[in-house]
Amino acid sequence: MRLSKALRSLCASLSTVLLVVVLLMCKDCSNNQQLFTRSKVGMRASHQAQHEPHMPQKNKKEGEFRCQVRDFGCISFQRDKDIFNKSKALLAKKISTQECLLLCFKRHYKLAAILDEKCYCTNLLIPIKVDIVSCEETLPYKYSVLHLFEIGSTCTEKPKNISESTIGCFPRPTNMKEMTLKKMVSFKMTRALCIVECEKGKFTLAIVPRHGVCICTSFDKLSIDPPKQIMMQSVHPRFLETYSCRSSTEMAVWRTLVEDSCGSKRFLNQEFPLNKVGLVSHPGSGNTWVRYLLEVSTGLYTGSWYIDEDLFSKGFFGEGESAMEATTLTVKFHPYFQRKDVDFFTLFPRYILLLRNPYESFVAEFNRWNSGDDHTGVAPVQDFLSQKWFRYVEYSRKIWIGNYTNLVERNNSKLIVLFDDLQLDPITEVRKMLKFIGVQPPDLENRLACLKRNLAGNFKRKKKVSLDPFDDNLKKDINKIIQLLRRRMKRMKLCRLPDWERPLSN
Repeated sequence: MRLSKALRSLCASLSTVLLVVVLLMCKDCSNNQQLFTRSKVGMRASHQAQHEPHMPQKNKKEGEFRCQVRDFGCISFQRDKDIFNKSKALLAKKISTQECLLLCFKRHYKLAAILDEKCYCTNLLIPIKVDIVSCEETLPYKYSVLHLFEIGSTCTEKPKNISESTIGCFPRPTNMKEMTLKKMVSFKMTRALCIVECEKGKFTLAIVPRHGVCICTSFDKLSIDPPKQIMMQSVHPRFLETYSCRSSTEMAVWRTLVEDSCGSKRFLNQEFPLNKVGLVSHPGSGNTWVRYLLEVSTGLYTGSWYIDEDLFSKGFFGEGESAMEATTLTVKFHPYFQRKDVDFFTLFPRYILLLRNPYESFVAEFNRWNSGDDHTGVAPVQDFLSQKWFRYVEYSRKIWIGNYTNLVERNNSKLIVLFDDLQLDPITEVRKMLKFIGVQPPDLENRLACLKRNLAGNFKRKKKVSLDPFDDNLKKDINKIIQLLRRRMKRMKLCRLPDWERPLSN
């Protein structure tokens, strides 16, 4: 009897345990069924996404689009100063940098700025005294920190055609670690995705050495400089993901939208004193281009005797500095803009004298005057056919010969730089100017190698005047001032001017 009760109790216990196990199994089956159902739904949605037209999402995440920008970094200034001068558009608070860039791009602004966690769009900044600071630096409340970007011509959701980003094929190094700044591994990694991911990290180059691997790097890490471009195999755009070099010893390199800044910039201070050096020229002689070359090669800002809002807005922050202070590498000066209260040549006993063919400099300056003060703008063709053009040349001709005659005959220490030589070999001319100024940055060679990849910067006119605006009367007058200056320079035992004269039509 006792045995029977024990058996019944044991059976009941086993039944209970068995029931619990069955219930648990059913629960797992239910969960698995749900997971399987969700998986099928996800696969179906993914399949539909591939075959249906792309619909814009309302809540896009940061990084789903890419904008071509120049990142000027962060500048600080006193909070009571208005750097925008009300020429701004406050778009939103606490939005991401990428979203701010896209919003400003869509509204056709040239500049985007993050100030006090707010997004501002503008086309011009007011030149004021600023300091270069780290974007992570915390400053007292009386100072504002502005992160400035110049927006390019492109804002897109993904690379439309990665062949446009192709740099070329380079020798594959024996040790990839030496050139790797960031490495990502994912079985979903493609070349297009690698380019976008490297852009997010602000790297200039992207490499996919093998399937699923993305390497972000920079030009100075490549084994060849300047890069030797090898033509890649021609592949139909549909098969861009199959791009490969012709040899297993080479690797394909892709360019991101991140600008190769060649290093940071700063102002001069007491730890790095220099004698004041002027940068003197007639307007339209390439003064802004020379400043760009000097700033990139040294990492030091250049200044100006004047205030140019357009140049300040394009990253020439030396425009906001006082010419009286020795905080910039050189100071730009055009002689016929002399101030009555201060003599430029007393403040700057040494100067670089930039000389350009007057035919070219007159056209360049006239273009700027008649294109809204745009340093890369082009005047309408009809302006060159008007009396305004002829009056301008007559005035400029007299100023040109008068100022340059005075400048070459001065006893000041000077270095003459011909624009022709600058176009022919910019790096050699930059070395001459740096030797004259007396500055030799420790990273000069790396900066010059970087400069070679973008010698023109953003200051080269994309369009040219489609006609010859000089008639025979103008040519006679301009040829005379060229010959006169050549004789003066020969008498002073200075360099010989090139044959800038133009033949007459008759």
